[in-house]
Amino acid sequence: MNWPVVALALYLTLGVELGSRAALTIAGSFVPSLLIALVALIAAFAPMTAALWIALLAGALTDLTTPVATTTGPTIVLGPSAVGFVVGTYAVLTIRGLFLRRHATSLVVLAVIAATCAGLTAAGLLAIRQITDSGFTLAGPQVISRLGSALYTAIPAALLALLWRRAMPLLGLNDPFARRWDRSG
Repeated sequence: MNWPVVALALYLTLGVELGSRAALTIAGSFVPSLLIALVALIAAFAPMTAALWIALLAGALTDLTTPVATTTGPTIVLGPSAVGFVVGTYAVLTIRGLFLRRHATSLVVLAVIAATCAGLTAAGLLAIRQITDSGFTLAGPQVISRLGSALYTAIPAALLALLWRRAMPLLGLNDPFARRWDRSG
């Protein structure tokens, strides 16, 4: 795995996600996550430990750049997305052997699964936080918003999946099903 290139890809993806968040928001609260799509695509081919560390870093970056609505105003809460990204990545790592990873549709499905697991985990952690701190909003709208965003993540994941074969060598990821002397990558 080529860590500097992966870090640069995460940084650029985070910048694109933050820059396009307002333009891509639909129905008031559904926002696709380009970062979870990239993390899921990396997790489809990366070693387990590296994929989990990348997920933790990407989730922490998401927590630091996405405030949570409270009764006192937007608040930065470090943890829910970080843990959610790790759970979503672990789900991808667990089921990646069942998918034909060379097909773009399989990578899109893995990204949606990762986004769903990450969103539900983050909403659950915020619901637990709501029990101890009455300033947080209700968990019901959080769940609906995160599930809708997970489904909406399929669109940027499809775009990433189309570019994925060319990006794999740059990121230092190997396709275990490619032939040794394959020149298509």
